[in-house]
Amino acid sequence: MGKIKKIKFIKNFGIFKDFDWDSNVTDKHGNTLCFKNINIIYGRNYSGKTTLSRIIQSFENKELPSKFGKPEFEIELEDGTILTQDDVSESSLSIRVFNEDFISKYFRFFVDPDEAIEPFAVLGENVFIEKEIRELEEKLGKEEPEATGLYKELKEKENAVNKKKTSYNSASEKLEKQLQKKAIDREIGIKYHADKFGDQNYNITKLKNDIKKIKENHSLIISEDEKRKLEELIKEESKDEIQPLKTMDIDFNSLKSKVKSLVEKKVLKTEKIEELVKNAMLNKWVQEGKKLHEEYTLKVCAFCGNPISRERWLELERHFDEETKKLEKEIQKLIDLIEGKIEEIKDGFKVNKSIFYSKFHAEIDILIGEYKGKSELVIKELEKLKRQVEARKKDIINEKQFEDVEDHTEQLKEIYDKYEKIRQESNNYTNNLQKEQAAAKEKLRLKEAYDFIKTIDYDSKIEEINALKQEKERASDEYEKIKKEVEEIKKQIEAKKRMMKNEEEGARKVNQYLNNHFGHPYLSLRAIQEGEESTRGKQIKFKVFRGDEVAYNLSKGERNLLAFCYFIAKLGEIGIAPEQTIIWIDDPVSSLDSNHIFFIYSLLESEIVKKRNYKQLFITTHNLMFLKYLLRLGEDKIYLFIERKGKTSLINKMPKYLKEYVTEFIYLFEQIYRCAREEQTDDNYYIFYNFGNNARKFLEIYLFYKYPGIISDEEKYKKFFREEIPVYIANRLTNEMSHLAGGLERGEQPIYFEEIKKEAQKIVDRIEELDSEQYNSLLRSIGVADNDH
Repeated sequence: MGKIKKIKFIKNFGIFKDFDWDSNVTDKHGNTLCFKNINIIYGRNYSGKTTLSRIIQSFENKELPSKFGKPEFEIELEDGTILTQDDVSESSLSIRVFNEDFISKYFRFFVDPDEAIEPFAVLGENVFIEKEIRELEEKLGKEEPEATGLYKELKEKENAVNKKKTSYNSASEKLEKQLQKKAIDREIGIKYHADKFGDQNYNITKLKNDIKKIKENHSLIISEDEKRKLEELIKEESKDEIQPLKTMDIDFNSLKSKVKSLVEKKVLKTEKIEELVKNAMLNKWVQEGKKLHEEYTLKVCAFCGNPISRERWLELERHFDEETKKLEKEIQKLIDLIEGKIEEIKDGFKVNKSIFYSKFHAEIDILIGEYKGKSELVIKELEKLKRQVEARKKDIINEKQFEDVEDHTEQLKEIYDKYEKIRQESNNYTNNLQKEQAAAKEKLRLKEAYDFIKTIDYDSKIEEINALKQEKERASDEYEKIKKEVEEIKKQIEAKKRMMKNEEEGARKVNQYLNNHFGHPYLSLRAIQEGEESTRGKQIKFKVFRGDEVAYNLSKGERNLLAFCYFIAKLGEIGIAPEQTIIWIDDPVSSLDSNHIFFIYSLLESEIVKKRNYKQLFITTHNLMFLKYLLRLGEDKIYLFIERKGKTSLINKMPKYLKEYVTEFIYLFEQIYRCAREEQTDDNYYIFYNFGNNARKFLEIYLFYKYPGIISDEEKYKKFFREEIPVYIANRLTNEMSHLAGGLERGEQPIYFEEIKKEAQKIVDRIEELDSEQYNSLLRSIGVADNDH
């Protein structure tokens, strides 16, 4: 991943409530500034420096710090990647942060003397292995910032591969676009001329297959004359497939057999009324009359008016018995069946000859005529059957002589068979036409593809692409060969480093920093073996010694020195590549004197900056002396300023007076000058609140150089102000408000901002009276022009 470009915004993270980078971190023209290789950040205590380090540290720890509610932030990297609070567990950023949390994590013994310090291993000393490692590393070279050795050769081979790949891809993509256009372009694409080329789903893959066919079989290439003939063929319209006619189901012999059976069927005549048996019309008339009288429950004959006796009803019941009724029903059912078959024949063979090709029309007309004649014969015979059944129905009691009929249904079947043959011929003709047209369209499509590849000089392009591919593969093989060699050497180096892995060397490195940079010959870190050596090797812990005794009572300064040396040494831990690591150091000079502050700076400069043991470096501080040293560090750096305003903090560009005239004296003057010139608001109340302390320290420095000698502060104030009342006020503000002299109850009293403003103005005015030249220089140092005051 790239370097950190900016912290785009921070919400609800400690003292940062709603910080927006682009609105605050700008130059005088309003242009947004960005982090650089080295980033120096100044801020007073409690301004939010450690909070910033915890945002970055969350990516190192893979989790957000606890007890911060629901913070939100967004970090933009140089490559455009955006990281948020949701990415800390998955981010691959290589980060190492030094802050209070680092000290708490690795130096628990500061709180619990029985705890040890977590060990780390760096490369140990072995002359022969070191020599081998150096030789391998020299052969390997450096990867950044300027590649050397095998890394340089690998980069050159990679560039060659990319160049060849670009040429190959460019030629391939150019041909691909031409093929794509020919396949699916709305104007010239084969896909959008399916009426001619027969494939509305045509695509570039199919075009490539067609080209392959042509290249493999030149006989597929047709002439212009053949092309014209095929174009005429595909214009012919084909008929839809003709479906079979519904065939008639007439079992003539079965019908005839049923009719004969019912017509000739005998009915037992015992208990029949003789006169009705002899007279069929009378029998029918009585039968219908019986039904009417039963239906209306008449007791008297509707015809003659005489009563109908029970004996007469019984006589009629025996005459019209169940056998007769059943026979009558069977006869009626057979009549209905015959009538249905007659209608079926009349409605049969409904042929639309327009669905046939014209060549079949004459044959269809003949069949229609034949069907008309043959169907009439069949219907005529069916009518004969029907009449015989109807005659028996009229004289249901007396059997009849069956009159035979002729069966012509086979001739109708022959007509249907002839039609089926014509239908199949017509469909076959359609299928053949479609096949011929499909074959014609394919030939036309192959012709189109052939003409296309001739036009674009396809063969030459393929030869060029194949040549470029071979060049790319050769370059890739050479690159892989060097890459394999690089990986093999890296493995050898790692293996040899593992042979030299030594926790004691880590402790020695810390002691080297303590002795050489800080002059602490009595304070040291030692690697102590705990328990017996196991299959996992020695179990090592670090402990702090003062001389030959374990050191339990360290001063705060000693603790910070030890922790910082440990942090710098740990950057050389096996598995860490400092030059690929973002390093954030938060206020490392807390509780240190001026000598140690300089030594901290020299350690940073020699071990990190000069050796380029960092990918990106961030250093925050509240100490103006340390800031003065930091301004000397390296190049390509930016200076930023964390300013607390009320209950929130903002990041800004560092003021010119801090960047170019960095002394506490100038800073204190700027704070007093603001009290004198600004009105108190919620955003600047802190400069009034801190006025007592700032004014006391400023006057101590100013008056020391103004009135050197052994005289009291009160005498200095009298000389400075030349009045009694201001001296009293000054004494109250610089003593009582700074130190709460006179009792803690003073800290409970409200601050009178108007009184502070007047006192600040008196200090500023008096400096101007005493030495206007110095006064104007002070104004210029804090960015105030001579004519702005």
